[in-house]
Amino acid sequence: MRISTNFISQQSIDAMLRQQTELSKTQLQITEGKTALSPSDDPITAVQALDLQRQVNLTEQYLSNANTAESKLNTSDGILNSASNIMQRIRELAVQGLSDTNSAESRQALATEMIQLNETLVG
Repeated sequence: MRISTNFISQQSIDAMLRQQTELSKTQLQITEGKTALSPSDDPITAVQALDLQRQVNLTEQYLSNANTAESKLNTSDGILNSASNIMQRIRELAVQGLSDTNSAESRQALATEMIQLNETLVG
C-alpha cells in the first residue's frame, strides 16, 4: 500500500481536529463543573443519578403525606377534645338537674343548655 503525502496530511488534520474536540469537551466540563455532560458520557452515573432523584422524590412525597396525616390527626384530636368537654358538661348538667332543690324553671334552663350542647356536639 502506498502512503501519499496527502494521506499523511489528512491523518494529521483529523488527529488535530479530534484533539481539539476533546479539548473543547474538557473545557465545557470544567466550565459546567460536571464530568458527564450527557447521559451517554457516563451511563452508569446517569442511571445512579436518576435513581437518587427518584428516591428524593419518594422521600419528599412521604414527608408530604406525613405532614398531611399529622395535620388531620391534630384536627381530629381537637374535635375529640371539644366533644369530650361538651359531654362532660352535659353530664354535670344531668347530675345538677337530678337534685330536688331545683325549681321547674332552673330545670328548664338546664334542659335548654343541654339541648344546645347536644346540637353543638352533633354539629
